[in-house]
Amino acid sequence: MSVMELTSTPISDDVAIGTEQSLGSAGDFTIDGTFASDGEADFTGNNIKCICRVRSTGDDSGLTFTFYGEDLKGNTISDAVSGTNGGYADTSIYFAKVDRVSSSGATDGNVFIGTCNNSVTPFLYLDQQRDLSLTGFSVRLSSGANFLYSMQVAHTSAPEDDTDPFVTFDPRLSSLRKSTSAVGATPSTGYRIRITEYFTGTLTFRVRQAGT
Repeated sequence: MSVMELTSTPISDDVAIGTEQSLGSAGDFTIDGTFASDGEADFTGNNIKCICRVRSTGDDSGLTFTFYGEDLKGNTISDAVSGTNGGYADTSIYFAKVDRVSSSGATDGNVFIGTCNNSVTPFLYLDQQRDLSLTGFSVRLSSGANFLYSMQVAHTSAPEDDTDPFVTFDPRLSSLRKSTSAVGATPSTGYRIRITEYFTGTLTFRVRQAGT
């Protein structure tokens, strides 16, 4: 039997990347948030990658904020988002690291740069030479954990683009708030956990494959 396991702590933190700050003209924000060190916010220690956001206290609806960083494989990625009037501007892709956040102009007020409730674990990839029907899954939440999660299925060998149509949800483990398990894999290459609401706690995701 082959066993793969990872433990992840989701992140939902308004200042994970940058603390409250403003800009008088176009430029870069300071990376000095909760997960920042040496000018980079790094979420890989939590075994997670996150949707990032800018929260504006003023009217930044005419601005474009651009995030730069890496995915879990170390690939360089970036994403531009439109500013809001006293609201949130969220990226469309997940970041494992953020090393720069820029603004196209002066901010109207202060902004906070962090992450939202949406995050995902790395994929655990299956051995395609084994019997997939004998694959078992379990998700164990820590005591007092409070978050909402689902399991996602990869149907390509190495998906990373989060808009990949070959990443789908497994209906057996969908919109759950408790520890659970399942047996039997659909035709796939790997699995990961997606968190869509997070307050506290950690999860341990385990995949077991029978055979030699």
